[in-house]
Amino acid sequence: MKKNYSLMLAITLLVSVLLLSVSVSARWTNTSDTAISHCYSNGNAVCSIEISGNKSSVSVTNVDVKLERKVGNSYVLVASWDDLSGGQYFCFDKTVYNVSNNYVYRLSYTAEVVGNGVTEYISDYRDVNYFNNSPV
Repeated sequence: MKKNYSLMLAITLLVSVLLLSVSVSARWTNTSDTAISHCYSNGNAVCSIEISGNKSSVSVTNVDVKLERKVGNSYVLVASWDDLSGGQYFCFDKTVYNVSNNYVYRLSYTAEVVGNGVTEYISDYRDVNYFNNSPV
């Protein structure tokens, strides 16, 4: 009985480790990390995006950023920045003045991360209710 219990425990542990290793596989090849945030502060939208290339990445290029306000089921462009770039690390910090706090806003980006002769296309967005600065 003890041998069967030990064998079952070993198999369960092995299967758990294999499943865990599959579930934490890399999201990107050239990109090591990204962060996107924005909030309402004293009538302004404070926006931040960070993209980190991995050690073999040459550059973060063609970054397009948009801040949009949700109206009904659609989004209306508030501000945009096009064709931004950086080296291995890209940092975006902008303030958009005179925004209303009665809406949900979306900050989004698309970018290309180049490394080892391969261009990787990444994108992300974050929705925030500016009435109470809570994620949506």
